[in-house]
Amino acid sequence: MKNQIPIKFRKGSIFDHRDIESIVELSQYLPEPVSEGQLIERLLFRKHWIRFTSDFNQKDIAFSIWYEDAPEDIYFFITATHPNYTRRRIGEKLLRASIAISQKEGYSNFSLRTFNQCYGMLKLCNRLELSKGNWERLDDPYGKNSYCIEYNCNLKSYQFPFTDKKHTLILPSELVNGNEK
Repeated sequence: MKNQIPIKFRKGSIFDHRDIESIVELSQYLPEPVSEGQLIERLLFRKHWIRFTSDFNQKDIAFSIWYEDAPEDIYFFITATHPNYTRRRIGEKLLRASIAISQKEGYSNFSLRTFNQCYGMLKLCNRLELSKGNWERLDDPYGKNSYCIEYNCNLKSYQFPFTDKKHTLILPSELVNGNEK
C-alpha cells in the first residue's frame, strides 16, 4: 500500500536552521539544488510561505515554497519530494495548498515555472488546468533541448477542477487554514 503512508503537514521558516537544512537536503534531488544563501537571499525581505510534509518518523519528506512577487502576485518558487515518497500525490497536495492559501490571502495571480522534463509537475499543472505561458531554453545542468515552461492562473476566478474520483483531492484542513503543527 504505497499510498497509505501517514504524513503530517507543518509550516516552515527561513529562521529555523532545521528547516533550511531540510530544504537544502531535499533540493539535492532537483536538477538545480538550492543553497542556504540562495534561499535567504530570495525570501528574506519577501512575504513567503513554506510548508513541509513529514512521515510517521517526523522526517521531512517534501516541501514547497512560494512568495509574494508583487503586491497582487504569487510565485511558486520551489517544491521537492524525496524520491522514496514520489507517486503519492504529496506534491499535488502542496501545490493545491499554495493556490488555496494564496486565494484565501486575497492575491490575484499565481505563477510557476517548471522544467520540460519534470513530467510529474507538467502533468499536475495540466490536471489543475493552469494556463500555459511562455517558455525559454535552458542551459546546463538540464541538457540539450531543455526548456522551462511558465504556468499561470487568475486566483480571483480559479476553481480547482473536478475530473473524476481518482483526481479529486481533499486538502488537509491544517494546510489551508494555517493550523499546521
